[in-house]
Amino acid sequence: MRSLKTLFLAALAVALLALPAAAQARSGDRDNDRLPDRWEKRHRLSTHHNDRRSDRDRDGLSNRGEYLSGTSPRRKDSDRDRIRDDDEDRDRDRVDNGNEMREGTSPRRRDSDRDGRRDDREDRDRDGLRNGPEDRTGNDPIDRDSDDDGVRDGDEQAGTVVSFTGGVLTIELAAGGRVSGRVTAATELECESEDEAEDHDRGGARSSSSGRGGDDDGDDDGEHRNGGRRDRTCPGGTAVLVPGARVHEAELRLSSAGATWDEVELLR
Repeated sequence: MRSLKTLFLAALAVALLALPAAAQARSGDRDNDRLPDRWEKRHRLSTHHNDRRSDRDRDGLSNRGEYLSGTSPRRKDSDRDRIRDDDEDRDRDRVDNGNEMREGTSPRRRDSDRDGRRDDREDRDRDGLRNGPEDRTGNDPIDRDSDDDGVRDGDEQAGTVVSFTGGVLTIELAAGGRVSGRVTAATELECESEDEAEDHDRGGARSSSSGRGGDDDGDDDGEHRNGGRRDRTCPGGTAVLVPGARVHEAELRLSSAGATWDEVELLR
């Protein structure tokens, strides 16, 4: 009988010891939104309302993303370096903060799952295009077919321009290898910012000010509104086909006359 009483008292003591810890946990995050109350108070956010998914400053990072990235939920460009917070690369793993949050990796850890491969070398959606190249070419790291055209992102000819000489454009593919074709008067050359390309492929819009680090609401330079449809024609034509230019996607047509680019969409 005495042993049962001893066990009961021991269990009661453990429970009582746990109460302060539980109370402290609740006071540390009262609204259970995975944002510490101290951090929310510092940035003037509510400690009584779950707002981890809110994006108060419309920079593409939710409040939870801002907390994990070490940025401010009230400023689009926290360090004022003219790069928006979602486009920063906190851990320098070649995947920006916004895409880290989207693909479920940590913006503060280069190898989030500790498998020996840096986050940019992972292929979250298994589309043949790794997370890093998805980021650099403005594709969606959790959607195998970002633009829903029936072609996997890894087969979209995304990459960077190697050269444009004698009318022949050569692209270093992000998925590996090179491909070349002629650019003709019929080739469609389009230019978008990385944010616009991502918004277009994901079927949404982040905010009216989609430029990096800017707060103005006007259209970006070189773009116009035409009957509600954005004209993405590249200013300067083929002058934009310089080595290192990022290619969001491109369409190559093969015929008896050789390879010709039907469309090349660049990120600027």
